[in-house]
Amino acid sequence: MEEVVQSCGLVLSKNESLNILYKDQAVFVRDLRKNLTSDPPEVSRNVENFIKDLIDHCNDDHKFKNCLLPTETSSKCDVARGATQDCFLRLLLLVDFLQTKVMDFLLDKMAEIVLSEDRPNSNTTVITWVRMILQCLRFLDRDVKGSTISDRLFDIILGSSDIIVQQEVINCLPDIIGDKEHHDAALELSKMVRSTPQLLAAVLEALTNLSLQSEVRAEIQPILLKALRKVEPDFLPNMIKFLFSGCETSNLSEIITALRTELVFDQSHKDICSVQVMVYSNLKDALLSSRHLADIWLKNINGVLSHLEHKPMDFLMILLLHAIAIDLPKQRSIETVLRNRIKSGHFLEGLVQETFQTHIAVVKEYFTTLLKIGTILLKSPDPTVAEFAAT
Repeated sequence: MEEVVQSCGLVLSKNESLNILYKDQAVFVRDLRKNLTSDPPEVSRNVENFIKDLIDHCNDDHKFKNCLLPTETSSKCDVARGATQDCFLRLLLLVDFLQTKVMDFLLDKMAEIVLSEDRPNSNTTVITWVRMILQCLRFLDRDVKGSTISDRLFDIILGSSDIIVQQEVINCLPDIIGDKEHHDAALELSKMVRSTPQLLAAVLEALTNLSLQSEVRAEIQPILLKALRKVEPDFLPNMIKFLFSGCETSNLSEIITALRTELVFDQSHKDICSVQVMVYSNLKDALLSSRHLADIWLKNINGVLSHLEHKPMDFLMILLLHAIAIDLPKQRSIETVLRNRIKSGHFLEGLVQETFQTHIAVVKEYFTTLLKIGTILLKSPDPTVAEFAAT
């Protein structure tokens, strides 16, 4: 193997220095492909021997690490893309008929490092090994079976007890697996939110970067909604953002209903006010980017059957909806819903007091709107409405 790659322009280091490349990496990959296929009847044997020698070479931890580090471009090289180029193992992954075997080898090594107690004897940390291997695997034109890669990566995620390792693999998933595997990967990731809430940020980032059809999002949303009470408050803004991104109109009512019951803020959290403001800011963005969400939300509030079922969120959304209404008729319709809620006894003084006690930071954001609505209600001929406004 060493002789073959050297004849193609790459010298593997015998010590801890970087491997040396004497030509541009694209030329090296082309020449290596030609070398291994120069004798067609022997291609299979050549590849088998090459991979065997590669594995033997990488059994030395220092050599393996060098194969994961950028190659150094020789000063004797006339034309190259830079002082350093892709690592040796990455270059091998660019050779189509080597890709599957090199991919399998790298996944085996990562599983061994992460899941086994028999780890490399070096000062390199587990997370550093994982990052170097993942970097090799990202953004490849793959010929290998995507499902195999996806399954093996999930085995590593689920088998590891290190949250940082799990997060790192999850973050890289969209860059490694094939488009056909995005559906199954998304469902698997969404399940992790419930079992391991600490992974939520990484999962949401990965889900955002996966190509998901609306049907897949519809499958994921109920799982995420059920996890709302479990997640750390800091994750709620991004969770809200994902729930409404690319959401089908037919699913909006279900999401709104779930948010009304499941979106509960931990008042003991030190930054709860900031979290609440960001959550309602993302809700505002969702309303502004959807043609139907505002009407559906107003209808949802109007459909609550008992004053006991109303939440501070309902009162805040009335303020938010009124604040973003672009014309007078729209504002009037929102005022009508609020007025009817008050007259029917669904909106009581206690709801307003609870809203101020638990969401004062959000109330301040829409205080001008609150004053405007209050002024309108005070002029109502109905004493119930006017009295409510006076509170």
